[in-house]
Amino acid sequence: IDPLAQIFIDHDFEIVPVLETLLSSEHFFDTTFRGCIVKNPVEFFIGSMIQFNVLEESNLIDNHEIWIDFYVQLGFLAMDPGNPPSVAGWPAYYQPPKFHQWWINSSSLNLRAKIVSDLCTKEGLFYNGFTFKFHFIPFVSNFEHPEDEHILVENCISFLFSVAINDSEKEKLTDLLNGQANQQESWTELWKSYQNKKDDIEKRESTENRLREFFKRLLNLPEFQMM
Repeated sequence: IDPLAQIFIDHDFEIVPVLETLLSSEHFFDTTFRGCIVKNPVEFFIGSMIQFNVLEESNLIDNHEIWIDFYVQLGFLAMDPGNPPSVAGWPAYYQPPKFHQWWINSSSLNLRAKIVSDLCTKEGLFYNGFTFKFHFIPFVSNFEHPEDEHILVENCISFLFSVAINDSEKEKLTDLLNGQANQQESWTELWKSYQNKKDDIEKRESTENRLREFFKRLLNLPEFQMM
């Protein structure tokens, strides 16, 4: 605080130099501060839609009614846009007594899990004539070596989470990619087979199904609730 205050004074109380110093400092990027705050509903719901490129695919410029669904979903999560609990807005993440934990309780956590699970299904979330869902094949195709289940798990965690997860959970996620014991194809075989026959509807559906199960678990991990 003291060095920033001095910068503020030295620059005739201009805030820009203070922010430049703060936002470019090692302290600002310290990994200690990652994964320490619960995502509020906008960060959780809209943030996940951005991460999976759902907003761009939804053509928001033409389909204005889509925003009504976002409004409804955020209302379910206790963040009704335009209707804060007071003129001060919603409690800040640093405000006692609940701090950022305001957004997580037995009701909201179940609703978060349901929304994510619905977005991971083939049917997706349907509202007012529009369907929202995560398309996983295009998503994982952006990573290098998506055919390697271990690399894919690491890349998804790195992209979607602000903190790492334990090795035991990574192993479970890898097993989901490789499928059940009665499924003949490993993840690598399935992905390469799909790549060789992209017009094969059955191959595409099998690949997408495997990814749906994988992401349903991944996105319901506690780490996904944090930022």
